[in-house]
Amino acid sequence: MVALRRMESQIPNIKEVADDFEKIARMKKVEDRLIRVQFNSDTPSSMQWEFKPQQHEMYVHPGETALAFYTAKNPTDRPIVGISSYNLTPFQAAYYFNKIQCFCFEEQILNPGEQVDLPVFFYIDPDYANDPALEYLDNILLSYTFFEAKSGLQLPSPFDPNNRPNVGTARVEPKTVYELTEDHYKHELFMSEKPEKSAKKTRVQNKIANTSPTHNSIEG
Repeated sequence: MVALRRMESQIPNIKEVADDFEKIARMKKVEDRLIRVQFNSDTPSSMQWEFKPQQHEMYVHPGETALAFYTAKNPTDRPIVGISSYNLTPFQAAYYFNKIQCFCFEEQILNPGEQVDLPVFFYIDPDYANDPALEYLDNILLSYTFFEAKSGLQLPSPFDPNNRPNVGTARVEPKTVYELTEDHYKHELFMSEKPEKSAKKTRVQNKIANTSPTHNSIEG
């Protein structure tokens, strides 16, 4: 098995899990705000899996949980170990986009001809609707890229603003993606003036920096 590193943020402790579910139980759906979440998938040329979202988009209210699925298939005659990274556009939406269950940063092994469904259980924090910088941003693009797990592989960080998704397979209007990208840069100054948001970003970045070796395969 190839030794790779897994994000600690994907292994919450019992208290964090309890806090998350307590928050979900308390949060209220923002009825007058609807966010379009679009889904994209990518694989580099060296990765032979077939990987795609089962839905191209869904509409979600802040404060509402949602479940999406991706499908991965190994059409080759050999087992392949894969690992994925994700990217969120616009970048500042990452402060409010919360994944309860996700398959990213975990090794997944598919045998020849095997196909699996990969869930993404998420919610958008109700505070999204209170952020003035997001007042006119009602589109989020969630993109996953699957790589073949090989020694020395460096996964791109989802917090790197240069890590942009290839939207060739997503049904996203180029103008929309361009506008969202531009709004990210306009938002940087605003976020620097909000210490509580900057502190949250730093805590999450620190979690990602502290990784540990692990070996995982798809369960069930």
